[in-house]
Order: sequence, then structure tokens, then C-alpha cells
Amino acid sequence: MDLFVAEERLKALTDEWLGTPFEIGGRGREGLDCFGWWVEAWSALGAAVPDPVAEFQRKSGRVDVLRDLIAIFEESLPKADPRELQTGDALVLERYSEHANHVAIILDRWWSAHAVRGIGVARVRTANLVRYGRVWGAFRCPTLL
Repeated sequence: MDLFVAEERLKALTDEWLGTPFEIGGRGREGLDCFGWWVEAWSALGAAVPDPVAEFQRKSGRVDVLRDLIAIFEESLPKADPRELQTGDALVLERYSEHANHVAIILDRWWSAHAVRGIGVARVRTANLVRYGRVWGAFRCPTLL
């Protein structure tokens, strides 16, 4: 898929979902978490997306703090350089904890979208997101390779 088309799709999707409530484990319009948003965004780009919570539960038999999140991503997704992000990349962060626990989708050169507690789906400047969370990794949407 062309990056321009991907950018337009992601921005339109973000507009549609803005303000959708945050709900841990949520995977729909009634509420979703950051991983649910990632699944929605990449699905809009035509990618089959591994749901990290479901995958973690399958492997471990439980859902806890997702300490193995990066390993799950690395098994199934192409890596991207966090210094050279492009539209559609999934940026995985450590926020307010000691492990990877948040993901945002890059919309364009300056903006990302994520689902965050207390706000729901929202746009954020990528620089601000990185300022308040340690980058654990970035992954490229397979349809944008």
C-alpha cells in the first residue's frame, strides 16, 4: 500500500474513533485499550494483526503485565527503526512502569494516535509521546513494506 493512501486512511480512522472510551482489554466502539486501537489501525491498512493480549494469554495461560510484549511483536512483525518512523508504524513504549505497556500508531511525520486511560482514542505529537515514555521498539505494518 502507498504511504500517502495509508496516511489518509489512518487519519480518517482516527477522526472516526476520536474520544472512544478507554477500556482495558476492549476491542470495539464501546471501548478499547491501546492494543485494541493498534489492531483497528492496522486492520484498516489490510494487515492481519496479532493481538498481543490474546497471544500472551495463549502462551502463558494468563494476562498480567505483558512483560513478554516485545518478544511477541518480534516473533510476528517486521522491525522498524524508532529514529526513522513512517506512517503506520507501531511505536511500543514503557509508560509509568518498568516494562513495555503502551503502543501508539504513527500517523505522519509529526503525529501519532493512541488510546489512553481517561481520554480514549486521541491524537498526540509523537515527540511528546516519546518524551513521557521510554521507547522499547517500533514495528512496521507488513502491508507498508
